Amino acid sequence: MDLSATVLEGARFIANDLKKSIGFQYTKVLNGFSIYFESIAKYYMAYQAGIKDDNTIKLMKETVNATGNAIELLSKSTDNTVAMNQKMTKVQRLWEIVHKFYLDIDKGGLPFIVFKTSNDLAETTKSYEKAMEKVVKIDKVVK
Repeated sequence: MDLSATVLEGARFIANDLKKSIGFQYTKVLNGFSIYFESIAKYYMAYQAGIKDDNTIKLMKETVNATGNAIELLSKSTDNTVAMNQKMTKVQRLWEIVHKFYLDIDKGGLPFIVFKTSNDLAETTKSYEKAMEKVVKIDKVVK
């Protein structure tokens, strides 16, 4: 799990560096938004399976906070179409329910519901990302 988190952090660093090198300016696009939910599910399942170290809890809480911030940012995007807003409304509704379970990882409970909701969130955000790619024009993104 630590290696996975390190690889993800490295990938984000490289992506951000590439964005800077091409003059990427469009902050409303969060590539890999759906990966947040996959990471959260991984930490949750690992903890419930017995990997109960402080690092797992720390990574879970950091990922939950980053995910909440991303949801808030993308929900307010002025580039969202009606369909995209509907997707983000669904994400917000599901997030409101499940993020409490993620933050209370040490209490456990309802692993199937957490898994199912995490899957629904990941699928909905992947769909949102695809729609955003169609909406955002390359001239808005690069200087």
